[in-house]
Amino acid sequence: MRLLLFVWILFSSLAGLAHPLHLSVSNIDLRNDSVFLSVRVFSDDFYANLLTKKKHAVEFNNYSTQDSLTRQAIAYIKNQFNIIHQNSPVDLQFCSKKEDELSVWYHFSGVFPYQKGKITIENRILTEYFSDQKNLVIIQIGEEQKGLEFNNTTLHLELEIN
Repeated sequence: MRLLLFVWILFSSLAGLAHPLHLSVSNIDLRNDSVFLSVRVFSDDFYANLLTKKKHAVEFNNYSTQDSLTRQAIAYIKNQFNIIHQNSPVDLQFCSKKEDELSVWYHFSGVFPYQKGKITIENRILTEYFSDQKNLVIIQIGEEQKGLEFNNTTLHLELEIN
């Protein structure tokens, strides 16, 4: 709970200011036989780098271009963020997207046969673009909550589910 409060205060204090660091926040919720993933990134960093990868300019007021950019963003996140259970990546399906002035949330869900054992979280979001990129992950497993931090040198971490 303290970690959630810290992240909320951090994002709240940055509202209206140019962000001084490169940060993403992801929430993983494991419940029943499902996993829910939400990924929040700063829009300017995220879209600028997707466009750089795409190598051509995008007009944001064009609906079909926005749709194409959303598909590209979803593919990027699914490539850069993985939940691996029993040596198999969980197949995450896109659910929705929500944007505000500074950031965008992408929401995914998947089937997760809840069992004791090891899971691996891989988070490489924007690490190829920013040397100071930090990716915070808050994982909820039942009543237990854990915080993980990823960066350019820590791209995957293992957790034990009890």
